[in-house]
This record gives sequence, C-alpha cells and structure tokens, in this order.
Amino acid sequence: MASPNSLDGRSAWKAVAGKRDTSSGDSVVCVTAAVRPSRVGAPRAGAPGNHNQRAAGDASPRLPTAGGGESLPESVQHLSKLVTHLAWADDRVLASLRSATTPDASCLELFAHVLATEHVWLARLKGAAPHHPVWPALSLEQCAGLVQANQRDLGAYVAALTPDALPRGITYTNSAGQTFTSSIEDILLHLFLHGTYHRGQIAWALRRGGGVPMPTDYIALVRGAPAATRDAGTHT
Repeated sequence: MASPNSLDGRSAWKAVAGKRDTSSGDSVVCVTAAVRPSRVGAPRAGAPGNHNQRAAGDASPRLPTAGGGESLPESVQHLSKLVTHLAWADDRVLASLRSATTPDASCLELFAHVLATEHVWLARLKGAAPHHPVWPALSLEQCAGLVQANQRDLGAYVAALTPDALPRGITYTNSAGQTFTSSIEDILLHLFLHGTYHRGQIAWALRRGGGVPMPTDYIALVRGAPAATRDAGTHT
C-alpha cells in the first residue's frame, strides 16, 4: 500500500497527435495518451519555466508539465493543466480504492458520482446523450473503464479548443429537468472543481475506515511532492 506522502507516478497525461470528430462533423487533430514519467534527478537550479519543483533530496518521479500545453493558445493552457490534474487524480483515487481492504461504501458511491458527472458534462459539451446518470451504481471495474474513457474524451475535447470557443454558450437540461445555458469555459471549470471537492470526501472516508488515500492536490502533481501532513507541519 502506498504511503500517504508518496507519489508513485502511475500515469501522467499530455496531448499528442491524433484525430477526433467534433459534433459538427469536422475532424480535428488531438487526443491524449498516457505517459509514464521516468525517474530523474533534481531539476537544474534556475531552469526557466520549471513547474516541477521538488524538495531537496526527493526521489519521487518527476511529472511532465501538465497537459503538454505549450502548443496550445495561452488562454487554453490553464484548462489543459486541469485536464492533466483530473486524469492523474482520478487514477490515484482508483488505485487507493483498489488497495483498500474494506473501504466505506460511500467511497465507491462518491467516485462513481465524480466519474459519471465528468461523463455527463462532456456529453452536454458535445451535444450527445449521456450513458450514465449523475449518481450511478457502478462497480470498481466499471469505474476504471469510465476513468479511461473520460480521460481520453476530455483530453481530446480541450486539446481541440480555440480561445474564441471558450465563451460560447451550451444549452442543456440538468438532472432536475431545468434548462440552462453556460459557457464552455464555465462548464469545464465546474467539471474540474466538482471532482476536486468529492475526491477530498473520498480521502476522508478512506482514512476514517483505516485506509491510506493517495494525495491528489494539484501542487503535488506539478512539484512531484505532496503537501505536508498535519503531523509534519502546518505549511503546504
């Protein structure tokens, strides 16, 4: 079982060449692929643009810069970084649940909700009908399949975005039957923040049941070292 202060680098994500069809039928170049980070030494001191800062002596795997966003317009790069974090964090929650001996039932319920909500919002963005409700009953292996599908589809969608698309409105009907119109950027930001909220609940429930959740803080991804624990100090 992984230590709560470890970063095992199970997977990191960045955009690579590929194709997908948009809802309008146009073909665009973009897809995401898993990249397993390699172990390297400490980053060169003073290196410009280095977002993988680590504590001295930390031997944890160095993760690549989120999303490979250097090739994207500046206004879209922050979304690419959030895609990277979402994929990495969902992988780590999945690994934590797989390694837990007797996790509280709420852990799987919440994780299924996180993944189904990602799926539903992606369907709304693409004008498609979702295949899952926002609170589905899924097995852990069904969750694993949805983790992979969401990472692939969300990475492809964001990699294809242009700055002028971000304020465009998407009209949808929510699970309560209410109709709203929200911008693409606001929908994506909600999608990322929603998962962050519930992953914290899952970590709390896992720890309460004697499990060891893996840290999923964004800063843990980009610097390759988790935030300090309560026992280690009060600073992040």
